[in-house]
Formats: sequence, C-alpha cells, structure tokens
Amino acid sequence: MRKRLTDQAVKAAKPADSTAIIWDELLTGFGLRINAGGRKSFVVKGRADGRQYMKTVGDATRMPLAAARDKARALIAEGPEHVPGLLSFEHVADRFRREHLSTLKTGRKQGHELARLAEAFSGREIGTIRKAEIRAYLDHRAEAGQVAANRSLALIRKLFNWCAETDLIEASPVVSIKPAKEAPRERVLTSDEMRRIWQASISYPFGPAIRLLMVTGQRRQEVGGMRWPEIDGELWTIPGERTKSGRSHEVPLSNLAIETVEGLPRITDQSFLFSTTGRTPISGWSKAKAQLDAATGIEGWRFHDIRRSVASSMARLQIDRLTISRVLGHAEGGITGPVYIRYGYLEEKAQALQRWADELAWMVNQ
Repeated sequence: MRKRLTDQAVKAAKPADSTAIIWDELLTGFGLRINAGGRKSFVVKGRADGRQYMKTVGDATRMPLAAARDKARALIAEGPEHVPGLLSFEHVADRFRREHLSTLKTGRKQGHELARLAEAFSGREIGTIRKAEIRAYLDHRAEAGQVAANRSLALIRKLFNWCAETDLIEASPVVSIKPAKEAPRERVLTSDEMRRIWQASISYPFGPAIRLLMVTGQRRQEVGGMRWPEIDGELWTIPGERTKSGRSHEVPLSNLAIETVEGLPRITDQSFLFSTTGRTPISGWSKAKAQLDAATGIEGWRFHDIRRSVASSMARLQIDRLTISRVLGHAEGGITGPVYIRYGYLEEKAQALQRWADELAWMVNQ
C-alpha cells in the first residue's frame, strides 16, 4: 500500500490481521510499519549487491514524521550495514537459533528441524521464499508422517514471524497455512518383521544401534546419542538434556543389551557408542532405513514403530502398564509423580526388560 504519509495519517493508521507497511509516496523506500498488535515503527528498505535489506528508523509513536524522513534519507545514502549473506536463509536461521531457539527448552530438538530447513533453502534470500515453496517442503516432510509435517510448520511459522518482528521481511508467507489433521499411528511390527529387521541389522554403526532400539524400547535419538560414560555396568542412565521429559532416565540393560554393547568397537578418545566421525553421534537414519527396507522387504513402518512394538509385546507378556510406561520413560502427569515419588522402579524395569529380551531372542532365532 502506498500513500503520502502525514502526521495525521500516521496517528490514524490501524493494525490489520497481520503486519502491514504503508509506503510513503514522497520518499521511495520509506514507510510506516504496523504489526498486528498495533505497534508502529518507521522503516526504510533498499537493495545492495542484489540483496534486499530493511532497517528500523524509529518508533512512530515517539519520532516526528519529519525527523523520521530525514533519518531515512541518511540511511538510504549510507546503504546497508551489510556483510555478504546477511539475509541468506542460512544466516537468518543461525541468528534465529542463537537469539530465539537457544532460550527454549525444546530449542535443541527444534534445531534439528531448522538444520533441515537450512539445507532445503540453502543459498536463498529469506525474503524471496514464497508460500508455494513452503507448502512443497511440508508435502515432502509429510512423507515421514503428518505429525512431522505439522512440527515443521510450527517451526517455520515461528521463524518467519520472528523475521517479520525483527524487520528482516515485510510479512510472513506462512500466515494462511494451517496444520493438517493428525491421526495417531497404530503400526505394530509382527514377530516375523521384528526377526527380519534384527537379522538385517548387522553393520556398524546403524546395525547394533537398531538392535538396541529393539532391546531397550528407547527413542531413536536417545540410542543414537549414547555415550560410554552413561553406562555403568548393567545400567544406562540417559541425562535429562537428552530425554523428551527433560529428566534423567535409568534403563537397566538386559543380557541381550549388554551383549550388543560389548560387541561394539571401542575407539580411543571417542565417547559416542555410535559415530562415523568420532566427534558427533550418527546421522543419516533415513538412508539406513531405506537400506533396511530393501534388505527386509518390509513396507509402511518407521523406527518409532519399534518402540510401540516393544510396548505392545511387553503388554502381551502381561507386564503391567505402569512398568511399561516407566521403561519407556514417559512423562508423568500431575505433581505427585515427578515431585514426590522418587522411587526409580529399577527392579521392576530390569525384570520387564529381561523378560522382553528373552522373548526377542527366541523370536529372532525362529
């Protein structure tokens, strides 16, 4: 929208459903920005080296219009305080991670999705990304499940809203994209499928990592990020910073789990049980899954289905629901569980996991 800005026009401007900018007809590149909450600020935009930039001139409720125009002229003459890549997706994503995600409890987990985004939009200017491209990315993520696509959408929305609030873009292209309805998965692997997956999971590092998923029932990232110091004899303690609940989780190791761990290579100065670099935990689960699918001929399953299958098998073995929940490390509702009950259920969990390991050993040797 363009019009000649006056003091009266600035005062009378009303917020819309989303951030809007009224561009001044008198000074090209100068405008009044109004966010959905009613905050008004003067902004100036321009281009340099083929890149678009935007700067905040001042608070429109405090700065006189004439003074704002004068400052805008000076900023336009000065050009952007610019370094190459200032508005590239990678640069903006890194800044978003440092300034916003790092303040959130779930920031580390969301950082993995942010890395996927940065790879998908590598080399792009943040202001050139359009709604259709975001929809295409979400369609791709939906191949891993609608839940994954909706989690991606939530992060993308946060990112672009943050960009709009910090004047990196004029408005978010995600405003009208709505999450799709999620249906809970019910896939439980059969005994034959579990046997085929186990027998095909041989080569380090993914082979034994997948076997530990099957033996322990823990989450993929928890197993993939295992460190040697976390293991003390027959007990694996996952630190709170690596669990979904944010609390440490003790996992007794069955005989089959210990046998799997003891068969791993011990590399000097490497703390991760599973690593290809020696410095970071394994990545590339999707490729490993594709290879496993080809080797087993099993279709329509995900790694998380192993965890559900372990829980279902434990229930079939008549292990009580509370113990199964404790084994899986599920968060407890209410104040009673996390605050007052400190009993760790180690003996019950150890018995349950050993019963499941015995069942799994029989299953995979049929």
